[in-house]
Amino acid sequence: AALALDPDFVPARAGLARTLSLAPLNDRRSWLEAAEREANRVIVAEPANAEAWSVLGYINTIYFWRWREAAEATDRALALAPNDSEVVNFAGDYYHATRDVARMLATERRAVELNPLHAIKHSDLAFAQFVLGDHEAAIRHVRDALALDPALDAPYDPLVMSLGALRRFDEMRSAIALARTHTRPQDHRYPWLSVCGALAEGQRDEAMRFVAQLVSPAEKGEHSFARLGYHYLLLGDSDEGIKWLERGYDRRETVLVFGVAIDLGKIAADP
Repeated sequence: AALALDPDFVPARAGLARTLSLAPLNDRRSWLEAAEREANRVIVAEPANAEAWSVLGYINTIYFWRWREAAEATDRALALAPNDSEVVNFAGDYYHATRDVARMLATERRAVELNPLHAIKHSDLAFAQFVLGDHEAAIRHVRDALALDPALDAPYDPLVMSLGALRRFDEMRSAIALARTHTRPQDHRYPWLSVCGALAEGQRDEAMRFVAQLVSPAEKGEHSFARLGYHYLLLGDSDEGIKWLERGYDRRETVLVFGVAIDLGKIAADP
């Protein structure tokens, strides 16, 4: 609407690029191509626009897997706006995806410092702490995120898996139950978290029951192929795991580059 009033209003075009980059699962490709197009239009008009560079860094990292372009755009955005919490937060996504753990942690901490009242910043920092194996810190930051936004569903992944890793199973089960009240059924987060919980407690049959619930949604494009494949791998069915992981790779699923749930080391260690 702002651009309809003034097509040359650069902040609105940069904001449109950012919005398009956070595309839903359905029709993602056209949204991302539009995000890239709008970001490049902003840069032509205003080469020092950090938000547009940040958008290019994000979509090249998470969706297009163009690593050189992602690095260049992320570096440019940070250089232009080192104190912009959104730019810093999205840079953390790049460092997460490329497994630059020191800078991942530093940028996510900085994003929280710059905007401590934004729940997703705490959630992303919790993801970073989980990746580093600091489960207690991950749980603390999840609690901060949920205190700011109880309906936010993203923090439940690091919360459930951290509690499971610490063998705090009663708290883990409570977290899974709470997640069910705050997630949309079509996200299938509840059965996914239930698989994580059952695996943490060594309940293979229970985990397999929840995995079976995810096959149909995955076939319909409503659940991640790669997550499903990883669960089969953890359940000892490497053949089925490879099949689904390959399908996730072919679809360029974001969970393969930016996911707490999938340990690429475990995949690489399987013969």
